[in-house]
Amino acid sequence: MSEQLVTIHTSDTTLTVRAGEENSVLEAIRLSGAAFSAPCGGKGSCGKCGVFIRDARGLSYHLACQTPIAEGMSVEIESAAPLLIEDEGLTRACTPDAGLSGLGVAVDIGTTTLASRLFDLSDGSLLASATLVNPQIVFGSDVISRIDVSMAGSLGALHESITGALERLIAELCHKADRSPDAIARIVLAGNTVMEHIVCGLAPDSIGVSPFEPLTHFGDLRTIPGLSVPAVLAPCVAGYVGGDITSGILATGMHTADLPTLLIDLGTNGEMALGSKDGLSCCATAAGPVFEGANIRYGMPALPGAIHAAHDEGGLLVCETIGGSTALGICGTGLIDIIAWLLATGIVDESGLMLNATEIPAHAAQLGMEGSQGIFYLNDEHTVGVTQADVRNFQLGKSAILAGITVLLEQTGTALEDIQHLLIAGGFGRRLDLAHAAAIGLFPRSLLDRARAVGNTSIEGASIALLDSALAEELRELPKLCHYVELSTSPRFNELFMDCLIFGETT
Repeated sequence: MSEQLVTIHTSDTTLTVRAGEENSVLEAIRLSGAAFSAPCGGKGSCGKCGVFIRDARGLSYHLACQTPIAEGMSVEIESAAPLLIEDEGLTRACTPDAGLSGLGVAVDIGTTTLASRLFDLSDGSLLASATLVNPQIVFGSDVISRIDVSMAGSLGALHESITGALERLIAELCHKADRSPDAIARIVLAGNTVMEHIVCGLAPDSIGVSPFEPLTHFGDLRTIPGLSVPAVLAPCVAGYVGGDITSGILATGMHTADLPTLLIDLGTNGEMALGSKDGLSCCATAAGPVFEGANIRYGMPALPGAIHAAHDEGGLLVCETIGGSTALGICGTGLIDIIAWLLATGIVDESGLMLNATEIPAHAAQLGMEGSQGIFYLNDEHTVGVTQADVRNFQLGKSAILAGITVLLEQTGTALEDIQHLLIAGGFGRRLDLAHAAAIGLFPRSLLDRARAVGNTSIEGASIALLDSALAEELRELPKLCHYVELSTSPRFNELFMDCLIFGETT
């Protein structure tokens, strides 16, 4: 097969790659290593991998995954503005080990984003922080996409993508702190089970098929290409309850509390844990990437221009964008606020049906049609809106979360009034309007007064395990305290899932 030269332009670099003549533009972008989002992984179904292409015919706009490359083609990637990546969260106190020297690195390896920290091990002081978009988003927005890519024979590309990103993060940390990477003595990595497999070069394929068993549950030292010392990977409970959750449990200290805490990570897997010092139960729901703006007509990550919040002013919906710029799309937190308002005004009913302009004349100017489905426009230009399909996709995600909560409550015999804290983890949770989330039935309304957004507890857990050997041992032992509940084969979950599709407050 002959090769073609393709030039990839981003906001800060220009790269020339050689790709096979049968490759798509998306595959050329993957080869370049540029950070680029392709939520459906190149299947042509999400419509979000648009790029500008300059060739002999001039400049045109195309989906990268559907466009074959050509010799001399120039590809311009839009909006390389940085994501808002959460790198702080709730954490318990730790006592740094005495008598150490050198540097320590803690990293949260998220499906979409990476957060890292550099510490001076002699006194536990934080020297620098750095974040990065996970370059694997070019392969798809969720872990299922990554598993599919691995099964298709491209585990090596996934592995090189993430290890290269770790190298860049560590280089940035050391540059910020004016320290040598040679001084790094300890590294702790925390991520979901699929991400931890890929960073170690292990195929996550078995996690994608029943009984969803990982090759290993980690918790040990691993040698990873590009890292100067072996890294400890946070232990996993199951295929879809990973080291990010055990790190979160460690950071919150919920496993030492007298009364139950419910911890929910509203990422693509919808992982959650419920329990106390008497034991914990964990599960993962197939919430999908809807909370991060994927599978939404005008959905986008938390980039400048994304609607991230909305509120009512005199009966009108007022939207706020990241950076205060013109609305380009909607990220997850904004979608929840918007849907809560659509429900409150009756534009969307409890079943999720969006009414039309005739039925809601007060908002006729904002209600329209795109193809065969209704849409509520969010700006006067009618360039951004929420469609009927968006509402349905969101219903699926929110129903999975609420049904998962209910199963854990039933399995553990825990009453809602017994729960001391509801903790919403992750960058999404940090900016979530909890009252709106309760209003649409994302979690039971009676937990609202005990609900708290706690940020990135994964990086916090990795950090304290890095600094405090006693807490590192606690982290290693945590899976023994956790009972995993498999929801995909649970008839009760399927029954509750149908019930939880209805919008509105639940007790």
